[in-house]
Amino acid sequence: MIKSSVTISRVSQIKNGSRIYWDPLEASNEKAEGIGFDGVELIAATVDAIDFNTFENLLKRNNNGLSAIDTGAGKAILGLKHPDPNVRKVAITFDSCMIRFGALYGTSAIIGSMQGIFAPYLNKEQSISWLVEGLNFLIRVA
Repeated sequence: MIKSSVTISRVSQIKNGSRIYWDPLEASNEKAEGIGFDGVELIAATVDAIDFNTFENLLKRNNNGLSAIDTGAGKAILGLKHPDPNVRKVAITFDSCMIRFGALYGTSAIIGSMQGIFAPYLNKEQSISWLVEGLNFLIRVA
């Protein structure tokens, strides 16, 4: 049976959409449970944007499952193809934390926009190389 889910966004740049709650975690979880969603997908800009203990308690209290972790900070802040190696390192660290948190619930992490935006001034092959390097690292984490 397919389970229903709604996204809770902790990314200030993502505050629209019919399937996205951007209220504080408690209010968003209560809305999801009140409407009858089976679970929530969490999207965050930084690891610090989430108090994981509080979030875990909210999931339990509201009988919500965690359907996915979305590492959607890519378009907003980070990216595995970013030309700055420090930004790529932060992206990999962020993704690793989110993958590990999702694993506690047996759920997947969505890399999606964490790939980053292709910058036309960069060499395409180099950008793809950085992406593959980051994904290979994350595969080992998962």
